[in-house]
Amino acid sequence: PIEPPVIPSGEAPSVKEQEELKSIIQSYIEIRYHALSVANSKDFKNRAFGDLISDLHQAKAFLTEEMSKVAVEIKRADTYRLRYVDYKYFLDFHSITFDPDTQTAIVLMTEGNEVIYQISAELNPENPIVSHSAGIEHTIVLHKLHNNKWKIISDTYDDDLWRMLRHGAKSTDETVALSNEM
Repeated sequence: PIEPPVIPSGEAPSVKEQEELKSIIQSYIEIRYHALSVANSKDFKNRAFGDLISDLHQAKAFLTEEMSKVAVEIKRADTYRLRYVDYKYFLDFHSITFDPDTQTAIVLMTEGNEVIYQISAELNPENPIVSHSAGIEHTIVLHKLHNNKWKIISDTYDDDLWRMLRHGAKSTDETVALSNEM
């Protein structure tokens, strides 16, 4: 069973700061979806997440893991024609807390989506299947810099691909094959 998220202690940031944090997260999620879209060929490899990610050591570790995961997703999408022809995603922000001592914010949110895969659009252009995903819980940690800009330190979430990657798939090709079996 999935445990309900624990709301971290801290202060509620100002409404303005909450909107800034939501905007940064929205941009980060949009980049992830765009990386898997038909419209994106090599754009993600060149830009990655832009300047949304912090330079802190733990953020670099998160970025390395996330870039590897996205590379697997792109490889799988290219292999099985699973790039997105169209997508919509939905973010439900549950809580945003701020720790003034560490200048960090913790955002708890849930992600859902509706996507049309390339293969579906090719097989039935008039009425492609719309695939849905819901309930992907995220815990996103951001750090406030001296210039009052926010940067992402980490995003902890557990989707199907993360579960496969964490259970011993050894290479991108093996992971793609395993994800196809699912």
